[in-house]
Amino acid sequence: MEGWQRAFVLHSRPWSETSLMLDVFTEESGRVRLVAKGARSKRSTL
Repeated sequence: MEGWQRAFVLHSRPWSETSLMLDVFTEESGRVRLVAKGARSKRSTL
């Protein structure tokens, strides 16, 4: 999977000190689990 895809977040949970584990659903790839590094940091734009 390369490039951008629109996704719906199904579930998120803390993963390490500053990251999130996300379950997302995309039209092209279906259900995907990924890690958003730095998403929980104070300067995150997410």
